[in-house]
Amino acid sequence: MQYCINALLFLIIIFSGNQLLAQSPAKQVEVAAEQKIFKISNPDYKLSPHTGMTRKHWQDAALYLLQGAFSYINQPDDAMVFPKQPGKSYPKDGIHTPTEKLEGLCRTLFVAAPLLKENPALTINKIKVADYYRRQIIRLTDPGQRHLYQTTGKERRP
Repeated sequence: MQYCINALLFLIIIFSGNQLLAQSPAKQVEVAAEQKIFKISNPDYKLSPHTGMTRKHWQDAALYLLQGAFSYINQPDDAMVFPKQPGKSYPKDGIHTPTEKLEGLCRTLFVAAPLLKENPALTINKIKVADYYRRQIIRLTDPGQRHLYQTTGKERRP
């Protein structure tokens, strides 16, 4: 259980690029499009002494991250790639690699899986999340589509 909490916290930090801030109980979770920082409302430090986050907080955080990731997906065939931050992102040349595409798919699936278990019809950015991942996984196993994720062995390592 501790591993799952640490992994999700790590993903929150990686994908948001912002701080995870605790608030006073009076404020609500704000996940509006104009809001760039995930905020926790009503932390429960008795249940979770280190973060104050309950199951609902983790679900809200996962949805927040997934909404951010799917904001770069316009159609079900789009790969899960994100804009580059100069000097911070890899590969440094700004070219999207198959490894990067596979990593984006896998990391976001770790966040999506618990949400999909409770809500298989989850839709973000007008895309059914379960259908998106199903389609991408099928593309991984299709020899005709494999080039999208398959490395040539010539990619540079960071």
